[in-house]
Amino acid sequence: MRKATKTAVSALLTASFVMSICSCDLIKDKAPDEVLDAAETYAKNVAACDLGKLKKLSDDDFDKKTEDWEALLDFREGDIYNDNAAAFASAVADTITYEIDEESVEASTKKGSGSVDVIFTMADYEDLLEDEEITDIDALTDAIADADTQEIKVTLEFEGEDGTWLVTNYTKVFDKVYVFTDTTEITYRTPLADLYSGTVWYDSDDGNGSYTNTFYIWCQISFSGDVSASDVYYTISYGGSEIYTDSYMYDECYFDIDSTGAPLDDSNSYLAAGDYTITFYDSYDDSVIAVETATVSLDIADPTPTAPSSSSSGDLMYLSDYSGHEGEIQYYDNAASDSADFVGIIDTDFTGWYDPETDYSNFGIYTSDSTQIQFSVSTITEYEGMTFKVFYLPDGLVDNSTDITGRIEPELNYYNGFPYYDCTIDISDYGSGYYVIGIYSAEATDQWPSIVSVCQVM
Repeated sequence: MRKATKTAVSALLTASFVMSICSCDLIKDKAPDEVLDAAETYAKNVAACDLGKLKKLSDDDFDKKTEDWEALLDFREGDIYNDNAAAFASAVADTITYEIDEESVEASTKKGSGSVDVIFTMADYEDLLEDEEITDIDALTDAIADADTQEIKVTLEFEGEDGTWLVTNYTKVFDKVYVFTDTTEITYRTPLADLYSGTVWYDSDDGNGSYTNTFYIWCQISFSGDVSASDVYYTISYGGSEIYTDSYMYDECYFDIDSTGAPLDDSNSYLAAGDYTITFYDSYDDSVIAVETATVSLDIADPTPTAPSSSSSGDLMYLSDYSGHEGEIQYYDNAASDSADFVGIIDTDFTGWYDPETDYSNFGIYTSDSTQIQFSVSTITEYEGMTFKVFYLPDGLVDNSTDITGRIEPELNYYNGFPYYDCTIDISDYGSGYYVIGIYSAEATDQWPSIVSVCQVM
């Protein structure tokens, strides 16, 4: 009887032990599912660049470890981004998507830790930043929206307690996903055609590029922004052919009878009649900024100017009547034994009449209140022995001229490293009329000037 009882108790204990084992196997750890749910919420807010919500899903050190990210994820122009970079970052952020790799999850309630891989996808923007065909921010953001994508794999690491799982490695995640925030400045060069604001003609008959009996055409181009001298060049075409190129200009086109390729009339005194097409180019890509046309007409009443010959006022005049010829300059390289060498070192582009008060070219026209006139000879090297004298012609006629200076030496000055010989004349005792200047080389006599030019005081 006692034996039977012992057997029954043993069977009962065995059954209890088996049930205990089965009970443990049937209890599943909820940690992996909880981590997947937490990862879904976290990845969604990483893609949205929502730092405020990410803070609530991260450990207590979040504020201290991410203090720089608040500004970096604020995609507005300011201390971090310029306007283009802010638009770029926002455009890239808009392309971020994600996918949870559920098979990679590892988590344990007992250990209080877990991890899962997330694949973030966004626009592959690197090549777009270097694309020279993209010339403005709108084109860049459009290209980002249509770009191929790149994948960035990160592992979210969690710590959990009582079913709450918080990310601990957010700084590593941010560094990998938000790498596009490294681009904080994007600058595009504005095409000069977009900055072009107009052209002004000087000394033309109608202010719009029409000239009669002229030895130069002159216009100035203007822009709404800063443009340097090397940013622009221009060409001049005449009769269907390009005749002149200036590859380095300040802000103007000046072309005269002494310019290379200049077509002249039969007297060789004026630019030939016809249309001169001036095309301004952007040096960056040779694109056209503007096209202007100067129209030159001829109405010649006087005979062709000749070389200096004897007259009642000395061998200075090359015309008998200077009226209407203000600003004209004649060069003679056979006037004396060294005259050819002298004329050879003259920079004709910067030789001419100037206003002594403003130091600007006026091309031979002074107002009636002027008390001084000035002719400046620009040379490429210093030249000793140059002299000049000036004749006053009240009505422009040589027969009524008066030598008002005698032979005097000009004053040597320097501008941009080059010598300028300024011939300044006090005309306060004479007033309106024409003034003819003769410039003499070192070995010239009074009868043979190397340069002759005329201005008018009106």
